[in-house]
Amino acid sequence: MEKVLHFFKSTMDVPPAWGAFHLVAIALVIIVTFLLCLFFRNANNNVFRLVLIIIWAVMFTMEAIKQVEEAAHFTSDGSLYWAYNWSTFPLQLCDSPLWFLLPTACLKEGKLRNMIIAYMSTYVLLGGLATYCFPQTTFGTSAYVNVQTMTHHGLQIASCVLIAVHNREKIGVAFKESGLFFLKGTPVFVCFVIAATIFNVAAHAAVPGMEINMCYISPYFRKTVPITAVNDAFQRMHWLAVIFFYIGALTVLAFIIYMIYFGIFRLIDHLRTKKAEGQAQKA
Repeated sequence: MEKVLHFFKSTMDVPPAWGAFHLVAIALVIIVTFLLCLFFRNANNNVFRLVLIIIWAVMFTMEAIKQVEEAAHFTSDGSLYWAYNWSTFPLQLCDSPLWFLLPTACLKEGKLRNMIIAYMSTYVLLGGLATYCFPQTTFGTSAYVNVQTMTHHGLQIASCVLIAVHNREKIGVAFKESGLFFLKGTPVFVCFVIAATIFNVAAHAAVPGMEINMCYISPYFRKTVPITAVNDAFQRMHWLAVIFFYIGALTVLAFIIYMIYFGIFRLIDHLRTKKAEGQAQKA
């Protein structure tokens, strides 16, 4: 057991943003996302759901190993002791796949599943993209955690895009209907933010000396934003304003992602229609 833990606690230099480690991860994510969409965009429901379950199982297993690795500590004389760091509890926005991929795979078609689909394909994709754009917020000296982070967020991006592509008929409809479908994901996001806030407050009361900051909206701690101009204003905001700003800003960005989907799916549909009309005229 201790040998296994020592293995998972292997260290490395902190990978630089846009360095070799980061660029290889980006390339793999692009390839995996492309292949998933290529082979499973038209998969039947059972196959599609199975793919999501497999992705969830990989993410869950790697997260479980990370949680054990983070809780295990060795003293200077090599003795093992356990101390759980509640700041690593999986309740960040990017941990949403651990909570919502299985419902996406297992729920019957209906309003609740559509709400989760809208949330996963926009808000959760946004979280994964943000991490890949600003990896310095997650990179550290732990070799396993660095690999797990890139794998987790990479599969997060790939699965969210696959969910959107597989459900493209729900997105690429008339603009009014499409916008309404996007709004179905907002209540899920708000509920997640409420859960994260309750956890932040309760955990701080239980272990006040530990920096616990789920979704980076804790009333007690303030995350540094990698964009200086935004960070200065962010640090001065009241904690309640931070929560509302977080909800509003991410909703706007998630809607932009949604409209990119909408534009791509409508364009593809238009091109297919024109192609079919052209073939019909030739016939």
